[in-house]
Amino acid sequence: MKIIQKAALLLALVLLLSTAALAATVTTAAETIGGATAQVVYVTPGENTEIRAIIANGQLGTTAEAEAVIAREGKKIVAAINGNFYNCWYDRNKPLSVMENNYPRIYGAIVTDGKMLNSGASVALGIASDGSMKIARATIKGTLTLGRTRIVAWCVNTSNSDPQACYILTDELALGVDIPESSEIVIVRDGTVEDVQSGCANFRTPSGAVAMVLNSGCYVRGMARVGMRAEYGFCVTDGDSDMENMKNIIGGTGMIVEHGVSAVDNNPNVTADDQDPGYCERPLLRGHYCRRTADAGNRYKFLPCHCPESCADGCAGCHDA
Repeated sequence: MKIIQKAALLLALVLLLSTAALAATVTTAAETIGGATAQVVYVTPGENTEIRAIIANGQLGTTAEAEAVIAREGKKIVAAINGNFYNCWYDRNKPLSVMENNYPRIYGAIVTDGKMLNSGASVALGIASDGSMKIARATIKGTLTLGRTRIVAWCVNTSNSDPQACYILTDELALGVDIPESSEIVIVRDGTVEDVQSGCANFRTPSGAVAMVLNSGCYVRGMARVGMRAEYGFCVTDGDSDMENMKNIIGGTGMIVEHGVSAVDNNPNVTADDQDPGYCERPLLRGHYCRRTADAGNRYKFLPCHCPESCADGCAGCHDA
């Protein structure tokens, strides 16, 4: 059985305060949610309360203890919650690799301060510029607009070897990516195409820039020109389009509650058909299980399911069914 290292935290939702005089009001209470008792933190934001998503070390592909993630902010944090699920079963005895999917990859969408750091489909919590929040079910993808043409990326901050694929790498990704020479890399900075180059080994997006990788069979390969106007953004390809108006988005976990039950467990887009002979009978969190992926590494990942209340919180790891 593989055990989760509970100290590792990849993402947090935080409330940040700039002045004590305008501090948020924080109270706690025991509440019943889905038949289970939970300790709930209630926060009434003050005038200068900021609500946003953060990532460990300010980078993707790394982990850190919760205390370090919070301390790095350097501001008064009154409440925080863990965010997206991620691959915590990568082989720590082997080199970290995006291409081999052997790294702490995040699952689901992440947007922080208007910049997409990870794409995906999930129940998500969106925070608008005015601090209002919304729970929505959506598939959220990164986009790059070249001139008048908007290109929807297949993924953000992970690689894809399909010849027709196009994907985006931001400078938050801490790991290099091996990109075939037949691919085209479009580097964008400050709303303009700064460079167009061929793929190379161990590519890292320059600081302050965004890179779109266009593989050899991608239909828009060859379109970009140095000096062309370009804008990085994100869009909803399926689900609630209001998420396009959010400044911060954090992927759902069992911690997001909607109408008294886990929003992830209550996701109508997820059915028991997702379970196969490789799923884990003992849930890691109520409403979730893990199962083997189809890749050569036979690795595991979190998947939501409809789990009976009796599942509760009993399991600390995953095993073969």
